[in-house]
Amino acid sequence: MKNTSATASPPLNAQVVDKAVEWLVHLWSGSADSASRAEWQRWRAADPEHERAWHHIEQVNQQLRGRMDGLSANTAIATLAAPPSRQRRKALKTLSLALTAGTAAWLTSETMLWQSWNSQLRTATGERRNVRLADGTRLDLNTNTAVNVRYDDSLRLVHLVHGELMITTAKDTATPARPFMAQTAAGRVRALGTRFMIRQDGGVSHVAVLEGAVELIPATAPGNVVRIDAGQAASFDAQRVLAPPQPLGSEAAWTEGVLVASNQRLGDFIAELGRYRPGYLSCDPASADLRVSGVFPLRSTDRILVSLAEVLPIRVSTFARYWTRIIALPPAA
Repeated sequence: MKNTSATASPPLNAQVVDKAVEWLVHLWSGSADSASRAEWQRWRAADPEHERAWHHIEQVNQQLRGRMDGLSANTAIATLAAPPSRQRRKALKTLSLALTAGTAAWLTSETMLWQSWNSQLRTATGERRNVRLADGTRLDLNTNTAVNVRYDDSLRLVHLVHGELMITTAKDTATPARPFMAQTAAGRVRALGTRFMIRQDGGVSHVAVLEGAVELIPATAPGNVVRIDAGQAASFDAQRVLAPPQPLGSEAAWTEGVLVASNQRLGDFIAELGRYRPGYLSCDPASADLRVSGVFPLRSTDRILVSLAEVLPIRVSTFARYWTRIIALPPAA
């Protein structure tokens, strides 16, 4: 007979969770060959914690697949979540304050939208598109992104006005070959035969390199050039690169139509998800420190919210069509 009073399993190690999610993304991508699958199996067998993390992913997939209409097993959400043991903070601010915040968010969004009308290329919230330039360079625009392109006899320049962009540069056929530059609010990024991503957050630009290399050139200190190579990421503002290059994470997941979380605070995850969802999306302080990991298909943000409510002690409250709030459930008696 099953012992229902057994002690609950200890929380999964964060590093093991991270690795399990990496394997999930790789296997889901369809690029895994027989050698990498064998390596995945060896990783699972190397430590009981590895197998426990993977088994947990499979269990949660089974729970959620039926609730994610239209998704196959390969795109089912995998979520690993563990509520923190700290005492929960008091919940919602007043509705009037929340509505004020929502209004401010809408005004900011409308200002950005107005600015983007003058851009040559743009996407709406939740939209992604790709464009092939005259020289064969490919641009992949993420949600709510605006871009201008200027090619002349001496320079190939792509200006990211706001949002996020992946650039796959093509070899220039002009003689002499023109350098390729990406312009941001922080400065310029010189491409050295590469595939890289740029995300603009206020005055800070985040750059991740998937192939080749780039040079980061701050706008007001062009002598402070820093090179980052394939597999690295870095952030810079107009004065300097803010920290040494770091290993690449899941920055490119959006190009595959997914959002990846790896032991991430729910508050940070909801802020990221809000980039793909029209309107105002937030969570209350009492739920913000819950942890979530998984691979979430971006085709429906509503489905993502439903799945989170199934595995976390939260409620998704919609006060209006474009106003959604994540609220912590009270502790069980």
